[in-house]
This record gives sequence, C-alpha cells and structure tokens, in this order.
Amino acid sequence: MKTAASRGLAEAEVLILTVKSVRQRMVPGVLVREWTEVYNWLHREARRSRWARICREYLEVAEAREATNGYLEKGTLTVFSGIPFGNDEPYTYLQAKRLLGLLRDELRGDKRLAKQLHIDPDSPGRGAITGRGGRLVWDFIGLKQARHAKQFTQYPHLTLGVRDDRLEAYVTVPNGIRSRLRNNILGESYKDFESLIAEITVSLMAVVREVPGSVPNVVVVQRHFVTQRSQGTLDCVLRFDPRTAVEVVRSARGRVKVQPQWLQASYDALRSRRSNLQLQVGVDFPYDTCPAVATRKIVRACADVWLACRPLMQLATEGDQEASPGKRTRARK
Repeated sequence: MKTAASRGLAEAEVLILTVKSVRQRMVPGVLVREWTEVYNWLHREARRSRWARICREYLEVAEAREATNGYLEKGTLTVFSGIPFGNDEPYTYLQAKRLLGLLRDELRGDKRLAKQLHIDPDSPGRGAITGRGGRLVWDFIGLKQARHAKQFTQYPHLTLGVRDDRLEAYVTVPNGIRSRLRNNILGESYKDFESLIAEITVSLMAVVREVPGSVPNVVVVQRHFVTQRSQGTLDCVLRFDPRTAVEVVRSARGRVKVQPQWLQASYDALRSRRSNLQLQVGVDFPYDTCPAVATRKIVRACADVWLACRPLMQLATEGDQEASPGKRTRARK
C-alpha cells in the first residue's frame, strides 16, 4: 500500500485471495476473500458472461491439476455445485476426481451421518485415486469403528463413485468383514435377509421419489487378484433393482417386474461364499435421466441413501466396539 501511494495511487486497497479462511484482523484498506467466493461469483456470472465461464473452467482445471500434484493439501479453489457430465460436458478423469473430492468433503460434514451412522469425518479415504484412463473414480467415507483397522475392507463403508454415465452412492460390505458380522446381515434364513432388503428398499424409494430418475440397486461382485498390488479382476457382477424382489405398491415399482430369484441368488452366494464377494446397496443417479445430479441437491440425496441403509449398517457393526491401537476388538453382548 505504501508503494502504491508513493506511485500516486493514494486510495489503493489490497485484496488477498486465500484458499483457507483468515481470521485475524486486517488493517484498514486490506480485504480478504477466499477463492471459493470468487468461484461462486463466477459460477453465477457464467450464465451471461463468456469470460466468467472461461475463468470458472480455468479454476476447475487448475484445482484438479494442483490437487493431483499435491499442492492443494488443505482447502479448495472451487465448491461443489453438482456434476455436470452429460451431452454438453463429456466425462474427464481430472474433472471427475475434483468433483468426487468436493462431494466427499461436503458429506463428511453432514451431522446426520455423524450421529446416526457414526462416520469418521477425518477418514482419509483412498490413499491414491488412480484410473486416469478408466470410466470410474471412487472414494469412501469410513466409520469411527474402523479408525484403527489395518485395512478399510474389514468394515462396511460409504462409497461414492463418479462414472462416465452416473453417480453412485452405496453402502459397501466388503469381503474382509468379520464372518460374524456377515452372518448378522444374512440372518438365520433367507426370510431374514429378504426382510432386511425390503426395509431398506422402502426407505430408498423415498429418496427415489425426491430425486426423479434415480434407481435403487443391489450389487454383488466377485473378484480375484493376481497380486496384492494388482487391480481386481471381475469374475461376476450381479446387479439388480431390489424392487424385483420386494413387494412394494405398484406405483412405487413402476415398470419393474417381480423376479425374486435375483435376491435369492445373492443370498445363496453370500451364504455359501467360496470367493472374494462384496455386497453393495444404494442408488444410481444417471446423468441423462436425473437432473438433480447436476445441482447441489445431490449432496443431501447421497446422504439420504446412506441413511436409508442404516439397518444394514447396524447389523454390519453390531457387537463390535471401536478398536484401540494394540488391542483386539471384542464382541459386545
């Protein structure tokens, strides 16, 4: 400011743009704004200004690249405003990775998830998100109980996937979960498992009604791994709409026909597991049929999906205490 005044700019002000908020008081004439505020303004102006749109896109690309390089360790340049992929904006790895990180950060701050599902807001997620040439970028939010686990695959977790055609929000029950907890989910008979999926499906339909174009799904995946570091090879993927197995009102089922054998097949495979099997329950949000996925409304929708799966989460963690370093987790009656 002194330099500007010495050059004849007596009424000059200083603008500081930061990634993180600055709380200390500034001297008069110094303004502090965050880059996210700039991005929000550009996002609003982009509808009528070509230059605002170009600048907004520049920030998005810059953030994606700098995050990949490890430069932006804390804070962001942009904010989550929806997933814009579709006919007008093709899917790209860097953009998908940026959006995934922003969406995950939003959901980590959801108090309902913390209170009802006991998520760990400090969960690091995946150590390295790769797949530059693929059609999927995914990450997860872990539970407090899994904080000291050697592998995140020992506990259920909340999974987000940004694909080239849809956003996925699932509760994942990994292969590495304790046998006792897996048996909790399956119950004593197929009827118990069917009742569990029916209860979850009814709750998921409330989400589907709020977000037209979304689709509930149950997914069972079998994989094998050539080495510990290799990506899994898919041996089988059974994906089906749970409305095929659950008696719901006709208006809720729509054109989905009843075919309970898919759920029966899932139960039989999980009950007689002889391979690496993973169970997922959640909702797909396709870009071409679900307009809400391109808006901030999708943040709450993802949280609602996970909350709808609460009965599954309870069974998958029932009787397990939060592990402590160097101590074995004990069952709780």
